[in-house]
Amino acid sequence: MTGESGDANVTAGENQSPDSDQPRVAVFRPDDDRLADAVDLLESLDAAPVPDPMLAVEATGASPRDDAGFVVVTSKTGVELAAEAGWTPGSATLCAIGEATAAACSDAGWTVDVVPDEYTSAGLVAALEGDVDERAWRSRDPTTAPRCSQTA
Repeated sequence: MTGESGDANVTAGENQSPDSDQPRVAVFRPDDDRLADAVDLLESLDAAPVPDPMLAVEATGASPRDDAGFVVVTSKTGVELAAEAGWTPGSATLCAIGEATAAACSDAGWTVDVVPDEYTSAGLVAALEGDVDERAWRSRDPTTAPRCSQTA
């Protein structure tokens, strides 16, 4: 890797010969340690990474709600932004989509209650199955909670 984290000019893989058998792999990550880590991993696998730090995350100044029974976090960046805004999950059941996000929660001082075995949305749904329908609307006004119907 010829650039450093935080440097939008990361250029790994640019000098690769077009005749090379080494696969070229595009990497679209925010320009931070995630981009650098992805480039390092691809290089260790003898691939030619082509990093493009096209993703940027900018804080809106808004904070998440604080009246939910469950809070689902899906990225370390989201955790970091919420923590920087002074938000905490309070007594909500805190769910992280995977270990990296759970680690960011821990770094923020939050205790994670649920991390699915499969780090996907489907894995998270499976991990919460049976819990959400009973508790999700506990802290909300029951007259405004959505009604769900079951079909056979």
